Amino acid sequence: VPIDHGGLADYLGWAERRYVRGDRLTYPLFTSLAFDLTVTSVFLPLITGGTLEVYPEPDGPVDAALMDVVAANTVDIIKLTPSHLSLLRRLGVDGSRLRRLVVGGEDLKTSLAAAVDAALHGAAEIHNEYGPTEAVVGCVAHRFDPSSDTAASVPIGVPADHVQVEILNEALAPVPEGVAGELWVSRF
Repeated sequence: VPIDHGGLADYLGWAERRYVRGDRLTYPLFTSLAFDLTVTSVFLPLITGGTLEVYPEPDGPVDAALMDVVAANTVDIIKLTPSHLSLLRRLGVDGSRLRRLVVGGEDLKTSLAAAVDAALHGAAEIHNEYGPTEAVVGCVAHRFDPSSDTAASVPIGVPADHVQVEILNEALAPVPEGVAGELWVSRF
């Protein structure tokens, strides 16, 4: 998928304001560089003065590197999928240094977010980030709130900076609130 530099710069600027907020964070690189979530893991620490810890590709299952990240307990923020999040919950994260989890790539079930929030004793923010690769990794996000997020899935949230999101019908007209349609994403 061709991604332009303007889209990448917009995403990174927005992600810096949303997730970093002036902190010096340590990020893990534990997935293939071909996986679009690594855009966040690699470039955010480089532009914000953070640290990037590189974990070697394991000989076993692909997710084994996440086990190394959790065991090391040296990162503050991690970008991962709900499948990774489920594994993270099972690994035991009591006393974890993690302060921010940015989750994307799949539907984030509220029950999973609530279980991870409880396992981390509410000490880490969980952000549900949605966006097709064509939108440069993420284009909308929602910070999970266990007291108000009660539907089956965590909302995908509000648009990022320089992003417009609309729900349209088959005639490309906006649908009323509560009516199913197709999500259209554009950048300005």
